[in-house]
Amino acid sequence: MVHLPKDSTDADLLTIVQMFQDYVNASNVTIINVTASHATVTDWLEQRQAYFGTLHPQAPPPPPLDENPPVERPFFFNEDGTRAEIPQLTRANGLTEHFTETTAYRLRYILAQGLAERYELAGKLRGDPEEMPKAYFARAACGDEDAMLVKVHVRVLLQPHEGFDSRTDFFARMYGVTLDAALKRFDVRTCHTETTENIRLECDPAPSPPPPDDWVSQNITPNPTRAPTRAHASCAARRLCRHRRPSWPLRS
Repeated sequence: MVHLPKDSTDADLLTIVQMFQDYVNASNVTIINVTASHATVTDWLEQRQAYFGTLHPQAPPPPPLDENPPVERPFFFNEDGTRAEIPQLTRANGLTEHFTETTAYRLRYILAQGLAERYELAGKLRGDPEEMPKAYFARAACGDEDAMLVKVHVRVLLQPHEGFDSRTDFFARMYGVTLDAALKRFDVRTCHTETTENIRLECDPAPSPPPPDDWVSQNITPNPTRAPTRAHASCAARRLCRHRRPSWPLRS
């Protein structure tokens, strides 16, 4: 959920969608869809409660399992019924940290290569970091009655690869403080209630022809606390991330 300038209109929702598409479009990321809709303070309070948990004491959650989450679907197929390969793509969309130079206070902000220099919101071109007010030291007042709030859902397909870990990059990119630092020069502030849902979609099988029975023990150092499996030895998972609700396990 993000906080927009007060004079924002329905037309600005399209700008928010474009902004998030530009921001998450990194290497080995396939965007499924990005949606934006108006939200209320009540929506923010409910999302904050889900993010921070209830006020009543509860038993601590169990630790994450040292294994991959279950596979939802085995493979991707095209209209002919054959397996569809999704190519590995390299995109220049790195993040760099900067600080303002002419403001009364030095404000930290993040530049993403994929973001445009300016976006038009509420009838004004925005994006100059030197115009940020010193109030941007604090978090956005998402609980104000007159706050202009927008709920954003991002669904992407991630293909982690040894050359670039798109999954780790996505979680770092969508982390509240980083996301806020990247968008605040456009007068778009995060409400720090971001949640993610991690779904494993595909696991490539072991090499063909099938390896011998002792293939795992020959190629992997045994774990004394957990017996290795062939799936762990040869798995290269594709993942679908919805920027909505947390789920465990997140480790692969």
